[in-house]
Amino acid sequence: MAGDSEETKDPEKEVIQRALDAFDLTRARAINGYAEYEHHLGMLFQQLLGAEMQKSFAVFSSILNTQARGKLIFKLLNLSHGGDYDVFFESLLEKLSGLDPLRAKIAHWVVLVSRTGGEPFDTKKGVCLHRHPDLFAEDRMYKWDVEDFTRKADFYRLLVLSFYLHLKGSPDPGDPSKTPWREIFQNKVTYPPDSNHQLHRFLKKV
Repeated sequence: MAGDSEETKDPEKEVIQRALDAFDLTRARAINGYAEYEHHLGMLFQQLLGAEMQKSFAVFSSILNTQARGKLIFKLLNLSHGGDYDVFFESLLEKLSGLDPLRAKIAHWVVLVSRTGGEPFDTKKGVCLHRHPDLFAEDRMYKWDVEDFTRKADFYRLLVLSFYLHLKGSPDPGDPSKTPWREIFQNKVTYPPDSNHQLHRFLKKV
């Protein structure tokens, strides 16, 4: 019979493949989210440098060290605005420095499937990132860790964009019932933001 020649489907293999696909999508969103944050940081750099966009991004992209980028932007900010935004921007740089190690793990660690013999496949913990190349290390990043990174990157992306618009003179008016942008840019950055922050509403589930 025709059915006898068809390969019997393994339900567990299908479950594992769906988990792998979901993890790959989450990982791609995280890496793309970080790239979008970098782009908005480049826009801030261009605004403070006062150069034409293409030339600014040529310079910005040549600075590969993220700490060096931050220090340069801070220097340009001081040259343009004195110490008006020191508290905000110094705390922002401190927060942003925590993104890079996580981004490196997401980009360079390897996705592996973990199974425990005789037990059903764990769809939440069965697929994760393992330290690479030392696959025997105990370090792991699970799907929820990657999603948390994406939320952080998205928050900082929007914060940098809002600061860029503020300096450009075309700020987002924001929600009048929330903390005004001018006050946000005078204080330390906190994450997660409180419920009165203009960007609190964007902390959606990834």
